This record gives sequence, C-alpha cells and structure tokens, in this order.
Amino acid sequence: MRRGNFSLKGLLGVLLIVTLMSLLPSESNAAYPEKAIELVVPNPPGGSTDVLARLVSKTAAKYVPQPIVVINKAGGSEVIGREYVAHARPDGYTLLMGYGSGADVVSPYNMKLPYDPLTDFKAICRFSAHPYVLCVPSSSPYSTFEELVDAAKKKGSLTIASAIKGSLSDLCSQVLGLKFEFKAVPIGFSGGAEAVTNLVGGQTDAGLGHPSEVVGHIKAGRLRPLLVTSKERIQISPFQGIPSLFEKGYDGPEFAAVKGVGAPKGLSDDVVGYLEEKFKLVSEDQEFIDGMNQVVQPILWMGAKEFQAYVADLNAAYGKYMRELGMAKY
Repeated sequence: MRRGNFSLKGLLGVLLIVTLMSLLPSESNAAYPEKAIELVVPNPPGGSTDVLARLVSKTAAKYVPQPIVVINKAGGSEVIGREYVAHARPDGYTLLMGYGSGADVVSPYNMKLPYDPLTDFKAICRFSAHPYVLCVPSSSPYSTFEELVDAAKKKGSLTIASAIKGSLSDLCSQVLGLKFEFKAVPIGFSGGAEAVTNLVGGQTDAGLGHPSEVVGHIKAGRLRPLLVTSKERIQISPFQGIPSLFEKGYDGPEFAAVKGVGAPKGLSDDVVGYLEEKFKLVSEDQEFIDGMNQVVQPILWMGAKEFQAYVADLNAAYGKYMRELGMAKY
C-alpha cells in the first residue's frame, strides 16, 4: 500500500513538472523578436545599400523592440553576403538588405551561384528602386534623348559608360540600343563612380549613373540628364523634370537598383507578416523619408507577396534580354 501511495505521489509529481515546463517560454512559442536582428549588407560600408540599411536600422528602433544591427559581408560580387543569409537559420534573425538587385536578377545568367536567388530566399518587402539616369557631358551637343538616338544612328554607334561589364547598367545600355535601333557600345569600369568620372571627362558619348552618383555633377553643370530608366519620373530635386524611359514608348522591364529585404527560405508567414508590418511603418516615417530624400533614393514600397513576384518577373525578363543579346553564360 505504501509502495502504491509512493507511486501515485511520484506520478502526480511528474505530471506537475511536465505541466510547469509546458508553461515556460520556449523558442517555438516565444514572442518574436527576442534578440537583435542581423541585417546583412553584401557590400562595403558607405554604398547606397549600406546607407539604406542604416536608415532602416535607425528608424526601426521606434517600432521594433530589439535592435536591427547592420552587418557588412562584402565580396564575390555580393555572393558572400547572400550565401551567408541563404544558409542561415530561417528564424527571422538574419535578413538580407538589397534583395532583388542585379545580383539576384542578372548575376544568375553570368555566374554559377551557391544558392538560387528565387527559391532560397523569401521576400519581405521592397523599400526602394532607384533607376539609372542617362546623362551626357555638358559639352555634348545633344539636349534630348531623341537627339542622342538620332546622332547614334547617323554615327553608327554610341559609347555608353556603365558600371561593370555584364552588370545591370551594361544590360540597360544594350537594351536601349536594341529597342531604339542604334548600336550601343557599353564601356565598363570598376564601378558606378568611375564610370561617371569618365563620363564627366568626355571619354564616352553618354553614361548611366544612379541619382546619388550624378546629382552633384548635374547641379554643378558638368552633366546634362536626358532620361531616367524607371517607370515614373523621380520626384526628388533636381530630377523631377527628366522624362522616363517609358514616356518614350519603351514597354519592357524597368532598370533600377532594387533595394528590398529578403530572408532565408522557410521563414514562417507570421514572422514575414510581422517584419512587413514594421518595415511599412519605417517607410512612412518622416525621419526615414527625409533621410532617403537626402541620399536621392526614392521610396517605392512593395509588400512581401507582390515583391516576391516582382523579383521573379525581373529575373525572367532580364534573362530573356541577356540571351537575345548574347550576354548570358548560364
């Protein structure tokens, strides 16, 4: 009898312990986020993606109870940082800033990647997509895009400064020639800044640069802007009056450096929804808006589902052009 009582008491004790343990917070039912969130930038500090990430980190402190810490993992044409995120645990504590850029929609056709940009990442949102500005040196006789195209047809070709051979700006140059029926000769450099510097020096007929790369030269009168490669005009001074490529009859994909947030595949829909909601608040915050205007990055918000489809569409459209132009290797 005593042995039976002891067994009953022991069983009740075990049941009590199990019950109490079930009430303790666990990793599976704890409120997200419980710790700092890494926002990985696959570029060195100081670039446009890094600047955006730090603006997001600063503004998000108002809406997210844990810090968002910017981590720079540069190298390998942005592959190192992307691979780090793609292989991270899908728990919402490792995110990628710059998802949807040329590294996700152009690079897959140029190089073998240790991940699939479309299936190994889950889209969270798009903050921005800043286009290229097609410019000519101030000494150029061409004042409009039409004059530039007419001259290219008469001359037989047009040299266009682009950031890097095989990059999105290189592709954009060749698509302009394809669509407007002139021979485009992209001249690649080590990056956007070098391309713009050479354009200012008159070493090419025209050139493509992001707004932040050309704004100082435009204000100083060293460059004359003719066109922006986005669907809409840029509504930030001094770009408001520059026509969009789509106003000229172009009907293909826009050419812009997409600045979105991605996460490893497998991230739960609940966490995606949480991050999407908080980042939307960031995009609407006046401090963030002012900061984006200062660095000439237009805010073009896009939610998770729409952004996921947008990246896939860009990937397919750019791939089609690259094959048509003989630029694709894979």
